[in-house]
Amino acid sequence: MPEIGVNNTYSMTAGLSKELRDSWRKGMPNWQEQIKMFARYLGFTQIRRSFYPFKAALPWAKHWPQGVARTIQGLRDYITYVTLRKFEISIEWNIRDQTDDLLNDLIQHVSMSVDRLGTMPIQLMMEYLNGVAVENPNLELAYDGVPLFSDVNGDGGDRFGVSGGNIQTGSGATAAAVITDLHSVQQRLLDMKDETANKPIFKAENVTFDKMYVLAPNSMNLAIQKAAKATYIQTNPALTVAENNYLVSTFSFGVNPFLTDNDDWFVLLKHPYWKPFILRPPQDINSVVTNIQNSDKARMQDVAGIYTDMRFGVGCWMPQTIVKVTNNNG
Repeated sequence: MPEIGVNNTYSMTAGLSKELRDSWRKGMPNWQEQIKMFARYLGFTQIRRSFYPFKAALPWAKHWPQGVARTIQGLRDYITYVTLRKFEISIEWNIRDQTDDLLNDLIQHVSMSVDRLGTMPIQLMMEYLNGVAVENPNLELAYDGVPLFSDVNGDGGDRFGVSGGNIQTGSGATAAAVITDLHSVQQRLLDMKDETANKPIFKAENVTFDKMYVLAPNSMNLAIQKAAKATYIQTNPALTVAENNYLVSTFSFGVNPFLTDNDDWFVLLKHPYWKPFILRPPQDINSVVTNIQNSDKARMQDVAGIYTDMRFGVGCWMPQTIVKVTNNNG
């Protein structure tokens, strides 16, 4: 009876471990580039649920009459919460598949799955944009006691002192509508007020079109690209003559497959400090590879596997930096 060869198992285990490390090392810069537009990174801590105080009110200068004491203003404190959550990918396969894997397809599938695990922060943020928790156990409220997108604050008043809050009613999912609605979003941002001082939150130079990032579902890819790149565009359906597109090459844009509504899109303000989310990033990725050398299941059932997990947390921070354009009266 021939002896069972284990060299292939060792080789496969080593190969998987290397692919996992390489995938993580190569993928992390790309994930961070996407994430940093939406989220401010927090320092790592082992505490499962942490609260983060911050200052949201911006004091304004006041007239100081002769002989009158100074008017002392405060920096209003707010708190947001972020909970560390564990996310995992566990994959098993028949050991004989390893022997037959002449194309190294098995390793590629495993490494791509780990890459998907690394994109989980983006997926969780997109669930906040969709307004429905899937992989998130729940969607945290923003600091003012309402969801990320709302027309009112926790006290029932106009959010950020403006009717509609950070929800803008759209005029359609066409390129012309995108141009019209992007201008409306700019006006909405200019009208937002600090709810403590009742003064504008943003200066005009902070909300120019080149400081806006448009994020849309895959279904709006053509409309968004036309709005961003077409030199001439038909803005009035009743007219056959195209007009100059004054927004060409100004705003940046992208599409995301995790957005579920075909007609709603979002405008992210690229503020130098404020972000709509805060992220407690993973410290590392944990992986265990099983084979006939270390697993009873592998020996008894001819099954090998990899079990991978990591912990991180996503929470709302500054919802005034993102506006939802809804074409569904949402």
